[in-house]
Amino acid sequence: MKKMLASIIILLLGQMVCAQTLFTYGKKGSYAVDKEEFLAAFNKNNPEDKSLQAKREYLEQFYIPFKLKVQAARDMRLDTLPFLKYELENYKRQVLDDHLVADSAVQALCAEAYTRSLRDIRLSHIFIPFSDAYVIPNSYIDPEPEDTVAAYKKITDAYNTLLGGAGFSETALQFSGDPSVKTNRGDIGFITVFSLPYHLENIAYTLEKGQFSAPYKSKGGYHILLKTDERPAFGTIKGAQILLAFPPGVTQGEKQVLRARADSLYKALQSGAGFDLLARQHSSDYNAATTGGALNPAFRIGRYDPDFETAVTALTRDGEFTKPVETTYGIHIVKRESHVPVTTDSLRAVAEYKPQVMNDPRIRISNEQEEKRILAVVGYKDLFENDNLLWEITDGIINKDGYTLPPKITPATAIFAVGNETRTITDWVDYINTIRNNYRAGSPIPYATLMKHYTTVTVKKYYRDNLELYSPSFRKQLKEFEEGNLFFEVMGREVWNRGADDEKKLTRYYKQNRSKYTWGESINAVLFTAIDKSSAEDIQSDPGAFVRNWRTFTQNTDGNIIADSSRFETAFVPGYNSSMPENSLSVLSDQNDDGPYSLLYIISRIPGGAPKTFPEARGFVINDYQLHLDKKWQQKLRKKYPVSINGDVLNAL
Repeated sequence: MKKMLASIIILLLGQMVCAQTLFTYGKKGSYAVDKEEFLAAFNKNNPEDKSLQAKREYLEQFYIPFKLKVQAARDMRLDTLPFLKYELENYKRQVLDDHLVADSAVQALCAEAYTRSLRDIRLSHIFIPFSDAYVIPNSYIDPEPEDTVAAYKKITDAYNTLLGGAGFSETALQFSGDPSVKTNRGDIGFITVFSLPYHLENIAYTLEKGQFSAPYKSKGGYHILLKTDERPAFGTIKGAQILLAFPPGVTQGEKQVLRARADSLYKALQSGAGFDLLARQHSSDYNAATTGGALNPAFRIGRYDPDFETAVTALTRDGEFTKPVETTYGIHIVKRESHVPVTTDSLRAVAEYKPQVMNDPRIRISNEQEEKRILAVVGYKDLFENDNLLWEITDGIINKDGYTLPPKITPATAIFAVGNETRTITDWVDYINTIRNNYRAGSPIPYATLMKHYTTVTVKKYYRDNLELYSPSFRKQLKEFEEGNLFFEVMGREVWNRGADDEKKLTRYYKQNRSKYTWGESINAVLFTAIDKSSAEDIQSDPGAFVRNWRTFTQNTDGNIIADSSRFETAFVPGYNSSMPENSLSVLSDQNDDGPYSLLYIISRIPGGAPKTFPEARGFVINDYQLHLDKKWQQKLRKKYPVSINGDVLNAL
């Protein structure tokens, strides 16, 4: 009993620590706001002053009135207005995707990519494909069992040979199915992050120098990697090349001819010939005629042939070019145009890598982890035990034989539950009907895979549609948007529209407070705003003409010059000072290349003190009357929704 009581006390204390109520409002404290919610709003709107006094003022003058007005809007059922509901749903769709990806997992992948980007790793590779088709990129098909067994035996033999002390190059020549092994003896050169498929990248970056990996099975076959070297990352290079490509089935005689031509081009470059011109005239690269051999985009290590990259990375200055480099593709002469070292700013790098991470297969790992989490979060429950019955129904639909449900099983019988929703036999039948054309009658059907796909799609859709139930950050963002919309709608109805549109009440308020509305020190002037420097110079060249005909001139400038002639109170003219002379043009803004520019032509000065007419004071009257209405409304709201502030929590802020 004592242990249970202690546990209850600990739980209660934990709740007090996690959610401390700052204030309540409404009858009997119906609504509560905790300090975290208040601080989030305060910090967003007060980036500089974080003092307790600033928090007190924000709470009393802005935040409590805001919450009371939002509650008034809810009580007026403004949250049921169709256009506000539509705006909330539209906003929800806009921000949904940002919350669906497990941000912590994405950040971890970005940080991992940054760490790996700081090192280039040199690798050798033994590859045993399941069949010759797997040597061609993106030509993977499901291997036959016997192919898998044969490949496994061969990679095991290769691995045992290495364990026995054989050299990696010799073992690669003996076993590897990579066609390039005959020339590179398994050496694939330096790689960096994103150069390899993610699983192979993981292996590469966990190896020690001189260490080889255990066999790894991919979609296309088995791999063994050896780490032979490591260096600080080279970074990104932009360049251009002259390529003399080897034709299919090239002979040694043809290679000799191309080598001689490459030597001639290299000597011409050494003598000062233009690289761009020679590339346009001689390069086999398909885009050389238009780009001058430019290699687009700029590239990192691990993209091209190792010999090609070795020659390029040896260039030490922009404009320098390599000697002819021979690869399996042909003979290259490469010019370095620019080199950007890898960034060592981790925050910048993580932000830059995010788009690549999001478009890389590695994000599937994050998504798979997220799918498992979602299954647990939404409360997925399997409610149907007779899988064989479902498979019989599936066969009946795909084979078009039809099916019969046994006693006590109906179309409404639940298969599984997701949150507060269930999926039934009918839902399963509908799903199978949508995909049945993917399978031939009598062909093997992957029942478990189909069910996994169906449950995954269903659970993810439910989670997406109800994300605010599971994501505090998403719920908070939606709440902020909804409350902001309700605030503006109710303020428009109770203050702004009433304060601006009721001419009789505005006139009466003006007469009651006429003494408030007097002119300060003023000027009769023409105020010009020039969008660009050239327009400002046009005004300065003949200010008198522009002042006399300002309407005509501004109408003919296509909006480049805007002007207004009026009586201006000097206190409301930014940049004005009393030393500005009459009947001359003064520049109010600093001259710069961006604009806009403000220019003032003072016709005469008028001392302050004269009363303003209602039309002259109308803008000030509207503002004051709206403040008057708002103050009276807040007094009513305070009575309707009594506020109680927790002084201890406030003082602890």
